[in-house]
Amino acid sequence: MTCAEHLENVRAIFRRLDEFRSLEGLFRYDQWTSLPPDGAAWRARLAGRLAEDKAALLTSPEARKAADYFSAIPPDEIDDEIDRAQVRIFLSEYRRTAGVPAELLREHSRLKGPVAAAWREAKAKKDSTLFAPWLAKAFDIRARMARAVAHDRPVFETIVGQTDEGFSLGEISRELERLRNGVAALLKKILPCETPDFLRHEYDPDTVTEFGKKLAYFNGLDETCVTFNDRGVHGLTNRPGPRDARISWARSGRLDALFTLMHEGGHAMYSTRTDERLAAAGLWGGVTGAVHEGVARFYENIVGRSREYWQWHYPELQKALPGLNGVSRDKFYEGINAVHPSARRISADEVTYSLHIIVRFELEKAFFDGDLKAADLRDAWNEKYRALLGVTPCDDAEGILQDMHWAGDYIGYFQSYALGNIIGGQLRSALLRDVPNAFANLSGGDIASLDAWMQEKFFRYGRALSAPELLKRATGTELDAGAYLEYLNEKFARR
Repeated sequence: MTCAEHLENVRAIFRRLDEFRSLEGLFRYDQWTSLPPDGAAWRARLAGRLAEDKAALLTSPEARKAADYFSAIPPDEIDDEIDRAQVRIFLSEYRRTAGVPAELLREHSRLKGPVAAAWREAKAKKDSTLFAPWLAKAFDIRARMARAVAHDRPVFETIVGQTDEGFSLGEISRELERLRNGVAALLKKILPCETPDFLRHEYDPDTVTEFGKKLAYFNGLDETCVTFNDRGVHGLTNRPGPRDARISWARSGRLDALFTLMHEGGHAMYSTRTDERLAAAGLWGGVTGAVHEGVARFYENIVGRSREYWQWHYPELQKALPGLNGVSRDKFYEGINAVHPSARRISADEVTYSLHIIVRFELEKAFFDGDLKAADLRDAWNEKYRALLGVTPCDDAEGILQDMHWAGDYIGYFQSYALGNIIGGQLRSALLRDVPNAFANLSGGDIASLDAWMQEKFFRYGRALSAPELLKRATGTELDAGAYLEYLNEKFARR
């Protein structure tokens, strides 16, 4: 077969993979927002069938021939950028699936529903022992799949590489170590502040939600491409189509919800603003893992917690929530940027947040390296919180059960949040290099220059470029924690 014939095979397979990706996104959205308990068994059966059909596509003779051909030639021999991107993504999907026995794929798919249900019950009862056996099964099956994909590589390296493809485990570990040391040094310069009363207060949930949506739209989210569902258990954005983002979160009247909606709005913008030509080729949605989290955390924190941002938005927030009328703009800014180590990741301050992620990353690595068992994870979790953050969770719901990620098969994903912080810092540095007044403009309610830069440098590419390629093209640098640490020190060390 000629190169052109192999490319045509890849294009046909890629179109089908694009459809599977959309269906998987809808299934995940349903699982975490709308699925009733008695619907789980049928839902698991459908998920298993979907996994079988996808595996059959990727293990077909056409897929094997195309994978053999393109694995043997350098990527730069493919002239067209769309073909090159589709081949890269196809090969990644093929390698992730082709070596895994069909029965193992079915087992993995069938397990997702029961694991999620066990986590829900355990969290409600604040008892991680109810979840530990299911967590062991979830981790074990991912380990077996990783060995099937690459029997000669460490399991955790394979699992992390499936989330943050292009960044090596050594590179990730190195930058997280820099981040840990840099944050530890910064914390010695900061006096911890208690969370102010106005942030602990429960305001009207509908008003908070509407204001959070308004901020997400201000930041650049197109309201014709997104829906919101407040029946979720965590902030989460599913991306089932090129112009279809589903934001879900837990209904709340606390001001934390504003930042959750800005975070998820960042995901939704990145997933729905791919250039039309690339979106039509199935390259919509953005690069998963660290790059997606980098965009989301950039909008949540670097933009959304900036003084300039609230210079414009705070008077309107006070009108919407009269309970803030006695809180000055400066007090509000100080409050949303207060540094106080806590046991909960989602409400962690910007400085200590990465330490929460490092705890999870180290626990996952210890498990897959064989140093911990699932039953040991709760005690190890609590000990790491005491050592790194100086706090102890009051119960398992505040501790090891606080996140849905392991229950939702987001195993080997947590490092993406800390890497996202790092990438957010690199975005900020490059933005200020190219558009020095981008943040100053926010004070007057003008986000156009920032938005245009993000569209040009990031959003438009979708997933046409790999994570390292996109980062280098947008910022001119490799993965580097330095810019983020510089930002944190500039913002917090002088307070």
